[in-house]
Formats: sequence, C-alpha cells, structure tokens
Amino acid sequence: MSSFRNITTTQVFLIGLLAIWTVACSAFKPSDSSLNRGLATENPGGTASLASVEVPIYQTPQATTAGAAWIRQSIFVQVGSGSATEALLDTGSVGLRVLRSALTPGTYTDTGVAISAGFAAGSTTGTVGMAIVKVGSMATAVAIPFEIIDQVSCGGSVCPFPNDSFFGSGTKGQFVALIGTSLKGDTLPNPLTQMGSHLWTVKLPLPTDVAPGQLTLNLDNAVSNGFTLFQLARQTTPNGLWADNQIPSCLYLNGNQHSCKGASIDTGGFNVRDILIAGASNSQGQAVTGVQSDIEFTNQSGAVVRVDFTVGSGQGTKIFLATDQTQVRNLNTGPLPLWTYTMLFDSDNGRIGFGARQ
Repeated sequence: MSSFRNITTTQVFLIGLLAIWTVACSAFKPSDSSLNRGLATENPGGTASLASVEVPIYQTPQATTAGAAWIRQSIFVQVGSGSATEALLDTGSVGLRVLRSALTPGTYTDTGVAISAGFAAGSTTGTVGMAIVKVGSMATAVAIPFEIIDQVSCGGSVCPFPNDSFFGSGTKGQFVALIGTSLKGDTLPNPLTQMGSHLWTVKLPLPTDVAPGQLTLNLDNAVSNGFTLFQLARQTTPNGLWADNQIPSCLYLNGNQHSCKGASIDTGGFNVRDILIAGASNSQGQAVTGVQSDIEFTNQSGAVVRVDFTVGSGQGTKIFLATDQTQVRNLNTGPLPLWTYTMLFDSDNGRIGFGARQ
C-alpha cells in the first residue's frame, strides 16, 4: 500500500531514534487459530551461508459493501512479549503499525510522541511506541519504533468498525496491524532489516491456493543469482534508502503501449492503478473488461519481465488509469506480479528481483 508521509514535528525525533538503533544493532487461512499458524521454520538453504527463516504468508478474503471479495496477505508479528498478531503484509509502505487495542499492556513503551501516516485508502493517527519486534524466529536486537494506532480513517471518514484499517470506505477489514516492508526510507524503519534480514523473498499464495505462501528471511547474496534483478535508485530523503516505486515499466493494452513510468509492486494495494502527483485532481477511468494487457519491466541490462493478464478476469486484474497522464507519479501494480513470480528484496544493495515460482 503506497503511503505518503503526514508527519511533521515527529520526523526529527524518529530519525534520531533511527541513528540510535542502527548503532545498537550494527492460500486462505486455515479455520483453526492454533499457535502453529504463526510459527516459522528454520531452513539452512542450499546456497545460504546463514540459516534462513521461513514464515508462512496467509491470505484472507475480505467482503466489501459491493459484494466483491478482495484477497489480502498476512504474516504473524509479535510485539514485545505479547501474543503474535496477524498483520497485513504490505510491500508498498514502511514500518509496523498496530491498533492500541491489539497490544498487550506492559510489553511496549508508549513515547507519547504523535505520529500519523496517509495511505491511498485512508490514514492512521496515534503515538510512537518502542518494542522488540519478532517475526518467525527472528527478532530485533533492541526496541524499535512502531505506530500505536488510536484512529483509522477510511477515505476521509472515521471507519465504522475498530478492526477496519488501511482498506478504504466500505471494506470490512479483519486486520489490527500492518507490517510495511518496502525498501524506501520513511519515518519508521523496516522491521525486517532491523531484525538483521537484509535479503528476503516473497512467494504469495495464489488466490486459489489453500496452502500458505512463504516469506523467506535472512538469505545469502548468492540466492540472487536465480533472479532477474533491477537496481533501484537512491532516495535523497528521508534516510537515503531505495526508490522502489520507480521500477521501469510499460503498460500495454491489446498489444498497444499505453504508458511507460516507474512502478511499485504493492501487496497493500489492489488492482492496477495510476498514482497521481500531489495536488492532482483524481480523475481516473477504468480499462474495459476483457482487454488483453501486460506489464513489462525492463532492467538496466535490457532484460524484460512480463506479467500478462486479461482485464477484469480475476483478483487484482482491474486497471484504473488517469485521464491526464502528465499528472501521474507512478504505476501501482498491486500484488499482481507476486502471483506470477517469486520476488526478491535486497535492502543492502537496493535491488528487486523476479524469479520463477517453485
């Protein structure tokens, strides 16, 4: 879910915290809710020099007021010594955000510093918390900042249900937390990198799968040899990390090139859509159902990776395009490429990779 920052006085505070902890650290869900759902397994990995960690990725269908069923992906995250919490896995934003009601008192520190964040479908407001964060068998060495959410707004209005979050007006969300794993910099850190995992892969379950997918953490650089790699540009601010919303791409409709622009691959989003520049009027049209489409990603060496689909044929395949292409910042593909490829994320070297699903 692509986010825009809506934080002013807290930014200096959080960037200061970043410096401190950097030095200190140098399938549908099964019906049962047993503890086994949240467990990860360690896998030595054929080429990895360190033990990798496998974390199940579950999927949840969410009914909307229009009767549609959107599929969302999630993993289990533990904050402090509390119980593991099911969190939306969002490759388009950065940082951990948890509803206050879902946290166990006494397992985290509330700094009282105000924080808010905006998303395409709404916003969150709350305070900055500090806690050890754990995913699978990996945990941060020290407490890291996260957002304690006191209010979620959807499409400009307060959501009618406390568990509705991050999805826009009319969607009944089951999640009380979101974990953003984008490689770009923001005022909250990427929890995975703070756990010491700097290279990981994401294999989403297909919409028709019953078995979960897999998030594999703590991989060795040699794993990247099996992927078509894209070098990301450096951000200038904040924190000088990686612009993973500018992957070179072109969108084709019925074999004709519609537009070429930077793209983000975003499990927090849904469907394919243009993201507009700040201040642009939100005028978008929907591509006609049945149109043959493909998104082509081309790396610096000229290698092309394609995602072929028919508009409106299944999950994530609708397309919403700006009527004025000069107002477009980037293309958000939603999760669609992750249903075609296993994807690699390299936070140290600023690379994203596409590999075969196995």
